[in-house]
Amino acid sequence: MLMTKQHSVYQTPKDVMDAHNHGFTLLCRSDFDGAIEVFEKILQNSPQNSTIENDAEDHIGECLIQKGDVNQAANIYENLLHSNPLEYIFAAKCAYSYGLLGHAGLALQFCEKTMKSNADTQSILTYILPTYLKFDAHDEAIKIATNALRQSPLNLNLHEHVALAFMMNQEYAKALPFIKKATTHRDTDFNIWYMLAICLTALNAESWKIKQCINNVKIRIPKEISRHGNWLEHVITDLDILSTPEITDKILSMKIK
Repeated sequence: MLMTKQHSVYQTPKDVMDAHNHGFTLLCRSDFDGAIEVFEKILQNSPQNSTIENDAEDHIGECLIQKGDVNQAANIYENLLHSNPLEYIFAAKCAYSYGLLGHAGLALQFCEKTMKSNADTQSILTYILPTYLKFDAHDEAIKIATNALRQSPLNLNLHEHVALAFMMNQEYAKALPFIKKATTHRDTDFNIWYMLAICLTALNAESWKIKQCINNVKIRIPKEISRHGNWLEHVITDLDILSTPEITDKILSMKIK
């Protein structure tokens, strides 16, 4: 916990709920300092180890990760897991935090702890699968995500994770059907179109198909990114991770003005 409890700052449960909603809105708007301030005030008013307190600390951890204070976030999630050993989402967030810090041993240890619980909810997989992928445990990520897909065949996020794992193994043909499934959603994230462009390029698809994917990315790119210069430069690092330099160069050469 980041602050000791002092005098009450909210008078009723509704005050606390309103404050929580305000803090969550600030978090979604990327005002992480403002959100942390709100959630710290909630901690002053909440009973120890309550759901309210746990939720507030969880959101503080999310803000700290976004701010780059990952060590502090990892400490928060370990404390939350210690107090709530059956809340496996906290183990998953420990794994993700240590993954961001590059601590493979600790990250994979928390991954294993989480998966042994069979708690393969979407929220947990969101943290576990990227951690496995980061440390080249591609086969494990594929196995977990495909097993989850059997239970939730319409979950487009799982299709994306399976595709990502195959791509990191440079098995583009296997990744392609999972990516195409993910693109069926009307609110497809622009990263999916990049992934599709990479796969099509690797499989020597016709250039117009690849350009179409890149155009879809340009249409969906957030305004806050496009304000900071060339829209394609922001994904070069991701392209290098997912594909060979030759594939990256080919996609860059197809930039749509």
